[in-house]
Formats: sequence, C-alpha cells, structure tokens
Amino acid sequence: MLDLKVFGSELRRHREGLGDSVAKFAKETGGVSQQDIRDFEAGKRVPNKVTIKKLLHCFPALMAFENDLRHADNDRQSETRLRIVPKWQKPKPEPTRLKPVKVPRCVKRTPEIINPLPPPVLSAPIAPVLTKALRKTHSEMLTELTRLVTKRLGALESEEFDFTVKNDGVNLVVKLRVAEGEIVDGERGLVDSGCYIGVGPRAGGRIGVFCKTMTSGNVCDMQPRMDGARELIGIAQILQDAVKDRTFE
Repeated sequence: MLDLKVFGSELRRHREGLGDSVAKFAKETGGVSQQDIRDFEAGKRVPNKVTIKKLLHCFPALMAFENDLRHADNDRQSETRLRIVPKWQKPKPEPTRLKPVKVPRCVKRTPEIINPLPPPVLSAPIAPVLTKALRKTHSEMLTELTRLVTKRLGALESEEFDFTVKNDGVNLVVKLRVAEGEIVDGERGLVDSGCYIGVGPRAGGRIGVFCKTMTSGNVCDMQPRMDGARELIGIAQILQDAVKDRTFE
C-alpha cells in the first residue's frame, strides 16, 4: 500500500537536491501550483494522472511509485455522479403519418401529409434560441471556469503569494495566500490572506461571481497582499466576463 509521506519525502529530497525552491519547481512542472507541491511533499494529497506524469518526467528516480500513485488516483475518482440529460439532447419522436383520405374522383387529390405540425416560427433575433441550445449544467460550467483560472495561474510566478482553487461541484472558491511570518528553510510560510473569489448559483439559473479583497495588516507585509489582491481582481473580471448573460440547466 502506498505511503504518501514516504513519496512526499522522496519528492522533497529530489527537489532540494536540484536546489529548486517550491515556486521554481512549480514553474518547471507547468501548471502545478505551489500549494499542491507542498501538499504532495507533506503526504496530504495524491497527484492526479497528469501531475504524476509531470513529476516523473522531472524525477525519473520516482518511477517506483508510479503504479501505486495511479491506483490511488483511480480509487479517489471511483465515485460517479448521475448526469441529467438536457431536454435539447433527448431524441426527437418519429414523425407520425396520417392515413390517406379517400376522396371522390372529381376532387383533386392532395399529397400525403408527412408531418401535420407546422414548422416552428423563428422570431428575430435568433440569438436566444441558440443560447438555449448551448446551455450547460451547473457542474459543467464550474468545470469550464476552473480551467480558465488554472490557465491564468499557470503563467504566474511569485515567491510572495500563491492561490488555491477548490471546485466541489456547487461552488468554485479561489483563495489568496501570502508569505508572512518567520523564514523557515529559506522560505516564508504561506497563510490565508482573507481575500477570495466565490462563484456559485444565483436565482434564475445564473452563476454569480463575488470577490472579497483586504490589504490591511503590517506595513512590511502589505505589498504582497496588494500584489496578490490585484491579481485576484483580474481573475474575478475574467470569471465575470465568462458567466455574463449565461444560464445553466
């Protein structure tokens, strides 16, 4: 059975052997956040399949853990959720054929009616019809927004602040963490700054974006909070533009 603490200690030993900080190693792996790396090294979390490939690419010496890591990741993702099929994806019923009506020979015979229902009238503008056809479920929209945030954070490099992203299928939360306190092993620990973005359902099948920022604190620690809060507001703007005028089933 896989011992995550043993894997984490080996990962940290190899990283420190290269002389890389957590921030530098996170940049080299491409898309893995600093908080994720700290959790892996502390034995708190199991990397997913994509992250396993990135870590083994950096450190081939950890190949002995590959099978156990993949098995643990499969166990974690074994739970499935029933997906509600939107109405527009359900198969349409077959058209009904009317029996031909016998008419006298003196009356001109009309062609057989295949579908007695008239075609739907498309009123201008057609945009609302297309928007309804492109609706997604709440969970699918949160997954799409999570990808936007992850892509934005993948290009971020900072020793002073970092972000955590959590999507539980109902709400998406992006928290800002800043470096404060004493320096341990050449680095400052990251603490919760109280700044975050909350994305969740609103009335009418819509998604709302709420952003909270706070830059108060010790003067010496205020600049990382301000820089991180500025980046957080930029992410909130991207999310707001993504959910504007959109609804979910």
